[in-house]
Amino acid sequence: MDLTERIAGWIVLALMSQAAAADPVTDFFSNLGNPKFALTIQHPAGVQIKVTTVAIAKPEGQCSEDLASRVEEDFVGAGVTVIDRQRFEDILNEHKLQVSALFEQKTAAKVGALLGAQALLFIKVLDCHGGKSQQTLGTDKKGHTSYNYVVTGSVAGSVRVVSLTTGQVLASQRFEGTGQAQNYEGFPDPALAMESAEKTAAFSVHKLLLPWQETKRIVFYNDTQCDLKLASNMLKSQDLDGALKQSQKNLSGCPGSPKVKPANIAHAYYNLGVLQFMSDDFDTALVNLGKATELDSSKIYTDAIADCKRAKQLAVALKESPGDLHADTGADVVKPAPNGGGKSVPKPVKVKDAGAGDGKRAAPGAASASDRLANLEDLLKKKLITQDEYNAKRAQILSGI
Repeated sequence: MDLTERIAGWIVLALMSQAAAADPVTDFFSNLGNPKFALTIQHPAGVQIKVTTVAIAKPEGQCSEDLASRVEEDFVGAGVTVIDRQRFEDILNEHKLQVSALFEQKTAAKVGALLGAQALLFIKVLDCHGGKSQQTLGTDKKGHTSYNYVVTGSVAGSVRVVSLTTGQVLASQRFEGTGQAQNYEGFPDPALAMESAEKTAAFSVHKLLLPWQETKRIVFYNDTQCDLKLASNMLKSQDLDGALKQSQKNLSGCPGSPKVKPANIAHAYYNLGVLQFMSDDFDTALVNLGKATELDSSKIYTDAIADCKRAKQLAVALKESPGDLHADTGADVVKPAPNGGGKSVPKPVKVKDAGAGDGKRAAPGAASASDRLANLEDLLKKKLITQDEYNAKRAQILSGI
């Protein structure tokens, strides 16, 4: 059976299945024949802590240095200061301090005061490996066989996040990152796949400490009936407000037309609900998405309802989160060069020496200079820091005002 016969068979099945509770064939053609748009769902950080500066302890395990560099790169890209690791070790040695994933509050407070950081990360890599495979694509009339050459990378381990105020372990979990690169002319550089795996693993750490964004591709109907195509074109032009107003207008006039089928009206309700979802008007969106399912059951509709309910819950959690929203820094798609590409190395990371003032205005939500001075005074009274450490830190705070 050739492709044309298969498609014809699917169309017949679609026509015969209109009365079914959920029609996967109709959903298939809806996904195929209608445009898709990006819908962003905001997530709060995994731990309830405001982070502007972090430190990373000496990582453990094979590939751990490369992964730690990826984590640093990710945090710096999100606007978080990362303490230079060598400077971090020097300060610990200078003050004869030992850090571990479980250490006393006094030590944690002292380390936090010296570094100006809120959290300390312990990264341990338990597995790091790559692989190669080739897939046969076909043989031409001259007997030449074509292959798809694939390299893979994998990194797995664990991360612990310790508060540098309380010494409490805020999070302890495993992470895993996988990557792949492919080429039709020969095996790509394995570093490309490992780079992708490291970025995925680093983003797992990112999600623990920083709010993040999940992007989904969602169907938007462009029927000519009810002028849905007009709203779709507005959305393509990134005119969300215009598409929303047009969809409201479409729905008000759509049910009165004798040529319009219930499925078209369902599409109109669904489109309006999706646009309200995109505008964070979750309650109204759920009403219209629910009306769409009443007219024409579809997995596309029920999936949108589930996503909208989840986004609503996450929005509430995000309001209660102490962190500011940072941009989505998910793993990039690896596109190998035609010849397999060159070796990929982590980009240089802009980090801050512990104890060095950058002269910049404090981030929103960060402690004020007066608060930091008061905390510093309290540490000195409790003999958690020496007079010299107090003087140096006080001078740093004052220089940044």
